[in-house]
Amino acid sequence: MLSKEQFQGKWLEIKSGLKNLWGEITDDEIESVKDNLQSIDRIVENKYGERKESILKKLEVLMESFDNETDKSLKLNDGESSYRRNPLTPKDENGNTTRI
Repeated sequence: MLSKEQFQGKWLEIKSGLKNLWGEITDDEIESVKDNLQSIDRIVENKYGERKESILKKLEVLMESFDNETDKSLKLNDGESSYRRNPLTPKDENGNTTRI
């Protein structure tokens, strides 16, 4: 789990990750839920009709992808930003996309 300082430091990447998941969400909408990111479920439900459970699971996986320990365990290339990868598409030890 990200600390408050880590969250603030990675906020631009987190915003980009949210846009990758739900492209119709505006920057203003994302900023409006910054202090309570889980409340993004209402916005996504309204725009996409996605179920709350699904939204919160995707959000959980996204946030875990920004955890430094998770980054280390995924053996990312140096300099690869977290938001540049899709946290919902797992990769094998060679960096190849695998199917769930």
